[in-house]
Amino acid sequence: MGGWLTRIRESWNGEEIDVRATVARAQDTRARVELTPEVATAANGGTLVTQIERVDDRSIVVIQPTANGAVRPLARFESYAIAISTPVGRVHGKTRTLGRVKIRAADGGTLYGYRLALPERFDVRERRSETRILLGAEAREAELHVLSHKGAIHGLVADISAGGARLLCRNAGDHLEAGALAYFKLELPAPVGAISETVVVLGVDPVEGQTATTVRVAFEKRNVRIADAIRLARRQGAA
Repeated sequence: MGGWLTRIRESWNGEEIDVRATVARAQDTRARVELTPEVATAANGGTLVTQIERVDDRSIVVIQPTANGAVRPLARFESYAIAISTPVGRVHGKTRTLGRVKIRAADGGTLYGYRLALPERFDVRERRSETRILLGAEAREAELHVLSHKGAIHGLVADISAGGARLLCRNAGDHLEAGALAYFKLELPAPVGAISETVVVLGVDPVEGQTATTVRVAFEKRNVRIADAIRLARRQGAA
């Protein structure tokens, strides 16, 4: 299995998420908002992407959602799972469509959007809820690829889990910001092997007294191979 699986710890995330502050920040930062129908059909199936245009007392107004570049209408009172990328991780909640609305565009024209019910609560689903492997001296170099930077951003992986990773990068510069999407590449020993994942950047934090930057990323999909390797290592350790 190798020494890189010998240093394992768990951490839990128990913080309560302020719903109104979260959606207000998403509006200010033009964060990516994803809507997934609770009951998928041939007509509405798949994840829709939108942004928050306005936050009201009991609702939010979003711009016309799209899927694969095509505009998609929302049915009134239809229920959706809502996910927003934030600096603390991807927050998930539930909402429903309240109706179609008109939005004044920056050029004075009119756009269409939708009013959604303000979620009652948000849950954080991010890598801190997973068992993490602390690599220490076994740290491997990973690559991050983003549209705003032609070359790869390199970083040493300090810890990794089935949900994401924490890297120490020296050339992140201004190319990364919380909420951005990136492509993550890493080679780990067997039984995990090569990892190629789409990730969401959770945070970019300068390291005091150094030129390096700590970058936290969450995988878009849970990595089953890492989860299985950790489960095996824990089982062997308990034997």
